[in-house]
Parts: sequence; structure tokens; C-alpha cells
Amino acid sequence: MKRNLLFTAFVALVLFSGITSAKEMVVTDVAGRQVHVETPVKRMILGEGRQIYLLSVLQPKTPFNGVVGWRENLSQADP
Repeated sequence: MKRNLLFTAFVALVLFSGITSAKEMVVTDVAGRQVHVETPVKRMILGEGRQIYLLSVLQPKTPFNGVVGWRENLSQADP
């Protein structure tokens, strides 16, 4: 879970960092696979719904910007 949160934080930072030119980055996912990610990230899926709180800190006015899906566990973790 901690690695998943760190990976999501990394993706969010890339998404909201203001990088303007398309560039490819290589990151290691939680399963140890090399993942090639084009930056800036335009769309993402959250591994856990409660990670939206992290995005709300990084981009308070539009935390859902770029999020295209998340797990249903947010309603269970924060009813």
C-alpha cells in the first residue's frame, strides 16, 4: 500500500508539475515492472479512492482534473 501511494504521489507530481513538453519517463511500478510514462500525464486511475485526498493537496482547486477512475473503496474508508 505504501508503494502504491508513493507511485500515485509521483504520478500526481508529474501531472501537476507544469511540464510542457512531452517526455518519457521510466518508473518502476509496485510489481517491480518498468513502466514507460509520457509526461505530462493527462489521465490517471487511482489505485485507491482515498488517494484523491493527496491530489486535493497538490491541486486544491481541481483535484479531480485528470482522474478518469478509482476504486469504490472511498465510500467504505470515508463514509
